[in-house]
Amino acid sequence: MANGRVQAARRQLVRIASEGSADAAWSLAGSYDPNYLGTIPSADAAADVEEATRWYQTWHTLAVKEGLVAGSISLERIIRSMRQTPTR
Repeated sequence: MANGRVQAARRQLVRIASEGSADAAWSLAGSYDPNYLGTIPSADAAADVEEATRWYQTWHTLAVKEGLVAGSISLERIIRSMRQTPTR
């Protein structure tokens, strides 16, 4: 994904995330997040705040279930940061 092949990365990440991987869900959320995509030169995919939100919510559910983060982590803060960034 770092070299701009976001669409290919998304296809692989969806497969892995569907198996319950919190890490893959986090990466997939980032692949739609305008903040992260803005750091990738020549990204071949557009940002989508709604899709990023959905994947961040999936990540949070999986991460709490796996004990990777506390349930009190502010998911809304992550989501709000995307909404404050103009989409490209």
